[in-house]
Amino acid sequence: MTRGSIPEGDGRPVGVVESGEHADTAGDRGGHSSSHHGRRRGREGQDGCCEHPERALSGPGPGATPRVGCRARTGLSAVDPRWVGEPATAVAAVGAGLRALHDALPVADCPFDWSVPARVAAARRRGIRLPVALTEGPVVDRLVVCHGDACCPNTLIGGDGRWSGHVDLGALGVADRWADIAVAAMSTDWNYGPGWERALLDGYGIDADAARMSFYRDLWNAT
Repeated sequence: MTRGSIPEGDGRPVGVVESGEHADTAGDRGGHSSSHHGRRRGREGQDGCCEHPERALSGPGPGATPRVGCRARTGLSAVDPRWVGEPATAVAAVGAGLRALHDALPVADCPFDWSVPARVAAARRRGIRLPVALTEGPVVDRLVVCHGDACCPNTLIGGDGRWSGHVDLGALGVADRWADIAVAAMSTDWNYGPGWERALLDGYGIDADAARMSFYRDLWNAT
């Protein structure tokens, strides 16, 4: 994947995507699991993250494969106690950060596929039998480079209350933006309690789409 920047709220680059060795791997951050499944796996068994961003940005070597790297940023997880105590600020930041990521990364240059067919095939390889209703998704609204695990804990928020970065990018790939939006909105209930989905959609800048949200949540939970 070619280099691309993910601008922060003030326009400064937060992340980059370029070719090189896979980013360093690590376990859960701060004990926060991104979903009820625990930490999700990335590209066929890899855990992708940006815990050591400067090392992740080291130059490409022989036989290098595309990967995601991040610049070092300050910020706390959106589920840090500070932000759990300020859910309106946190949820708005998560939505805005997800929109910025979707708008910034070039779909044409992304070699990773997170579409419904790709996810169904990956599930089958893991021995997961999906109901027929989950094997064909809704008509695509907008193709973007999705985060792949857009649950709230994977957004970092700076001291000013705006998003400052993303972590856990091991499942990043091209898909309908609702594959991310649906999961991000669903995770507000786990992390802040009921009633925050609308605020996340407002932060992203989109109206609810009940059919797409329902499908992508069911697919997430099934896989």
